Amino acid sequence: MPDNIEIVRDVANRAMEHIETIPAAMNRFSYGARNPRIDLAAKLSRASVDYGRAITILAADCYLDLGAPALSLHRMQLEQLLRAAFFAGPASEEEVEFFIRNDKLRCRPRANGKTYPMTLNELAEIVEPQLDEEVEGRLPRIVRNSAQNLNPLIHGGHALINLYSGPDGLVGFHAGPEVMWNTLDNAVGFANFSLAIAAKISVNTREEVSEILQEPFASLHRWQEHIRSRREAGADA
Repeated sequence: MPDNIEIVRDVANRAMEHIETIPAAMNRFSYGARNPRIDLAAKLSRASVDYGRAITILAADCYLDLGAPALSLHRMQLEQLLRAAFFAGPASEEEVEFFIRNDKLRCRPRANGKTYPMTLNELAEIVEPQLDEEVEGRLPRIVRNSAQNLNPLIHGGHALINLYSGPDGLVGFHAGPEVMWNTLDNAVGFANFSLAIAAKISVNTREEVSEILQEPFASLHRWQEHIRSRREAGADA
């Protein structure tokens, strides 16, 4: 039976193989005359992919030593994705300009007439249609889970403390392979969303986009098949 390190390394390497096809594809898109909206969406979507790739590298090479930093990067990957999708479509021109001037998202009014900063969950609900999400509500659910489980990792909360409390009494990162497995699965999904944003804002023809996406799609199929086989075997394949 493979041990936890081997399981995580295998899944991480497969995720890395796929995610590395995405920047190569993104580099082939043309964005025409760059306006502020397109510039923000292009840069944030690429940054999100890079965070996802960093997760796979840490998980593959340093799972036991740097597992917690790898998990915290997932929170950053998610936020850059949501902002990229927001600026790619739902953001008004005033919201784009506000962000450029103030380096923060503009508050939106609530039902009570008062304005508050947008939460990540609200942002997810706004951008979900932009990402062609097949399962309605899935993205907001991931964001809620992120707020519950990942935010404490960044801010030194109970979730982080628990990850460093092993059964043997030693202080160090302790988490089963399923924790990193789920994170890697989401990292791949978020990277695919970022690729979709880049394709959407490009000025390439439909035929050009289809050709550019051939390798990432083939790579995604290989990833899905490998993960499916491992899950069916109870992670012992």
